[in-house]
Amino acid sequence: MGELIVLDAYRRTCHNCLWHDDAHGACKRPGGWEWDKNYTRCVTFAWRYGWPGVRKGAD
Repeated sequence: MGELIVLDAYRRTCHNCLWHDDAHGACKRPGGWEWDKNYTRCVTFAWRYGWPGVRKGAD
């Protein structure tokens, strides 16, 4: 059988960001968040649990 891949885990969204506060739905990064010059993505994004597909225990 094939392997199930959850695409949401690979998206650079607030819910996958280290600085996202699930309880309040806000960014808790010191100094706040910043957009790139084209306003297409957050440049202060950091993976919450490491790079998808390379996480510890994901054999």
